[in-house]
Amino acid sequence: MRKIGPVLLALVAIILLLLPAGATLQNVVSFGCITVGSCTGGSLESYNGSAMTPGTLVSVGGYVQSGDSGGGEFVVLGQLPGVCNSYSSAIANGTVGSTTISFSSSSYPTGLTVGELVSGSGGTVGATIQVPVGSEIASITYDHFGHLIQISITLPLIGSASGPTNINLMITGNNQGTLITDSYSNSPVGANCYQKTDYRGDPHEFGAIGDGMTDDTIPLEY
Repeated sequence: MRKIGPVLLALVAIILLLLPAGATLQNVVSFGCITVGSCTGGSLESYNGSAMTPGTLVSVGGYVQSGDSGGGEFVVLGQLPGVCNSYSSAIANGTVGSTTISFSSSSYPTGLTVGELVSGSGGTVGATIQVPVGSEIASITYDHFGHLIQISITLPLIGSASGPTNINLMITGNNQGTLITDSYSNSPVGANCYQKTDYRGDPHEFGAIGDGMTDDTIPLEY
């Protein structure tokens, strides 16, 4: 009988720690995207459909160069619009200096996910409010009816307005780093959304610019 070495056991233990509830190792998909033009073994979109169920793990070796910063471990969160959904509102509300954005009963968003990109601005001349570039959803608050009533973002709102101010808000499900979506679409569900489980805090992981020059996200998504 062949013995399992301590290194292999440690690797299995780490993978199990990364698994969300209900995920199984039999759903692991592994491939390496080596060149700009195509991915060796296919892209995320190539594995769409039944294979990309929530909890599936995907290991990516690197988008442009094998082992570049674009690679990593991702878990499938689900499909749009259930998760990572894009959203826009002209009446979201926030206060300069705060990280909280609130929604009214006429504009409750659905399908939002921590990590989504947030942008927007509002107010009037001399009393402005703006979402800083690079802001993401840090947390989500629901009321007891299940309505999404607030989000907190990673950077405080900026501007000159005093007191609560309406924001023309845009939320995007693909931040091209810790959250990415493929090109799969099969109405009424949309693209698969993937969350990076081993983000190291390297800015190159956003846009997957592993070689320092090229946005490697497109070859992965398509």
